[in-house]
Amino acid sequence: MEDALQLYMQYSMKKDYTGAIKHFSKLINKYPKNYEYLFQMGNVHINLGSKPKKAIVFYDLCIKKSTTHTSARYNRILCYISIKQYSLAISELTKLLKIDGSNISLIQKKAECYQGIKDYKKASVEFQKCSNLLNEKVYKLELKDIYEKESALNLENKQ
Repeated sequence: MEDALQLYMQYSMKKDYTGAIKHFSKLINKYPKNYEYLFQMGNVHINLGSKPKKAIVFYDLCIKKSTTHTSARYNRILCYISIKQYSLAISELTKLLKIDGSNISLIQKKAECYQGIKDYKKASVEFQKCSNLLNEKVYKLELKDIYEKESALNLENKQ
């Protein structure tokens, strides 16, 4: 059985999307229980082919075979964000944050997704969590920007 990551890296270095698809398809058919091939096929679609919807299909299959595969979950979140499916990303981020509630990257992505759906109150809550965890100026500036957007939206709604 071939090492999935090593195989992905070979095709990635050559930027050979078609060759990677063919090779991983054969391996997935030959070893249907190997979730790493499904995961790497998702990576091929997103990183070599810029096809997030196809990548999501393979990340879904990987997660069905290995429910604890957090990398597949995270990559699927990034795909959801790239196609502006913020609600799906928020749902998945909420699940991952139950496992790792202090993961600042996940909290930040969740805040950004709330921004994407213009829910600035929830975005500010998430950025505040980041600020509390890191206490960095970046998040304080982001909060200021969010509060300004929320105020502008409230003014628009009142008119």
